[in-house]
Amino acid sequence: MVRFVVNLPLFVLLVGTFALSMLIVSLHALWLREHMIARSFLYAALLILAALACIALATRGRRRKETALEHWLTLLSAFTVVPVILAVPFHESVGTLRFGDAVVEMISAITTTGMTLFTEPENIAPSLHLWRAQVAWMGGLIMWVAATTVFAVFHPGGTAQGLRARAPTQGRDIGINRMQMHHWVRATALLLFLALTHKTFSGRGRGLFWDPELRLGLLIVGLVALLLFGRHYLIASSEGGAESLMRAVTAMWGALFTAMSFLTTTGFVSGAWQTTTQWADPGAAGGVASGLGASAMVLIGLSLVGGGVATTAGGVKLLRVFVLYLQGLREMEKLVYPSSVRGRAYHAGTIRRQDAMIAWIFFMFFAISLAMVVLLLTAFGMAFESAMVMAVATLSTTGPLASVAAQAPVDLMGYNHAIKATLCLAMVAGRLEVLAIIALLAPERWRS
Repeated sequence: MVRFVVNLPLFVLLVGTFALSMLIVSLHALWLREHMIARSFLYAALLILAALACIALATRGRRRKETALEHWLTLLSAFTVVPVILAVPFHESVGTLRFGDAVVEMISAITTTGMTLFTEPENIAPSLHLWRAQVAWMGGLIMWVAATTVFAVFHPGGTAQGLRARAPTQGRDIGINRMQMHHWVRATALLLFLALTHKTFSGRGRGLFWDPELRLGLLIVGLVALLLFGRHYLIASSEGGAESLMRAVTAMWGALFTAMSFLTTTGFVSGAWQTTTQWADPGAAGGVASGLGASAMVLIGLSLVGGGVATTAGGVKLLRVFVLYLQGLREMEKLVYPSSVRGRAYHAGTIRRQDAMIAWIFFMFFAISLAMVVLLLTAFGMAFESAMVMAVATLSTTGPLASVAAQAPVDLMGYNHAIKATLCLAMVAGRLEVLAIIALLAPERWRS
């Protein structure tokens, strides 16, 4: 029996795992006496498992050779086809939600973006929140496993050098809750460190302090917090009040936590971030400032940088930024000494010249994709500022930017289907990385 299950196609195993998880939601809803939700998830699970059983019996005994291309197509279908299946019980349970909107919710969850169409998520049944959390957790687990199985083969823009001779890592905390942190915020600051570098779960923590991803991430978070705190301290000194100085210290903590959260594309917001926003954005305390404020641009910039490779963090990734930094230093050195030849210097054994080229190509494709998504969203009727925020939020898989970075929270429920479809494509492209999708289209991948 075990051999029969193991020999099943990967897509069948993936959908079957999600179907079994529907039973957990059904039992949870039954315990809360939400009988309609319990029936929806139970019936959906039984139908899916029955269909998969028929497919398994039909393909029994067939010998097939799995290739890297087949695994990549399965991974692609996990973020495009599977959410349509997962949206069926969610759509039936909500009732008032259109099926297309339910698909958007499931794509947002399985890509660990954390974006939601609901303006008041607290009005949703707890069992549906459990389902969204389960889908997000399993989506992050899929990416964690795929980091060293599929992505290492397709070399998506500088990821290969980060995975060379290293084990996979756990990603960031994949919850989709957008509420502010209160009592357990200190424990969650600790957990965000796991998304700064893949070494935290690779079993190679001996050289963790010298890891370029961790050091660069801490440097960025520290500089952002110090710059904001310096602005606050100058204002507090001019006012000369102890209360203002206390507000600056509170804002320092809010800047530290929120900067770490958005650098890892988690999107959690500290309760003290409101103080930071009021002090950082001119006019935010006495009224709404025009355009995107300073704090919004800080969060957008942090999300674009992103966390470590081989994690569920999105964005460009810290290792690629570090590779481009080293390449920039080398180019400036060649301007001074055109005939210089560099030997085996620091990181020469792990970062090669072609890795810098691939990282630069990925960065350019990311920028082009960002411009295309903004262009499509504005063409379909979204305001430019909202389009820019949503493009960064989807491509970097940082959904909470929609409610934090925009001048006013973006209400996605009221937009047309073209805008929602564009956001879905951007979330999938950001999760699977654009360069890896382009590598899928290479002719040599299909010749055999």
